[in-house]
This record gives sequence, structure tokens and C-alpha cells, in this order.
Amino acid sequence: RKNIYQALYELPDEFKVIIILRDIQELSYEDISNILQVPPGTVKSRISRGRLKLQKLLSERSIS
Repeated sequence: RKNIYQALYELPDEFKVIIILRDIQELSYEDISNILQVPPGTVKSRISRGRLKLQKLLSERSIS
């Protein structure tokens, strides 16, 4: 769990915030879209890219 949070906070803000809103606070795409004032497609795209970046960071940690 500690590794996940450390990796999460290494993400750029645009991904960190959206991952926290979706995966930790479990907000809907629509709610996130309204909060961040971006289209729902942008929310989905950032979540996808953020998760991939987070996965990469975590895999690099497990190798070290």
C-alpha cells in the first residue's frame, strides 16, 4: 500500500488528481468532469494514461 501511495504522488498532477478522484474517492466520470471542468472523454483518457503511468512506476519499484 505504501508503494502505491508513493508512486501515486510521483505522477504529474493532472493524473494524480484524477486517479485519486476516481479510484480512491470512487467518484463517477461525470462528477470528475464537473469538478475539473473538462469533457468526460478527457477524464477517461487521463484515467487510462494515469493508470498506465502508475503501473509503470510500480513495476519499476518491484524491480529495484
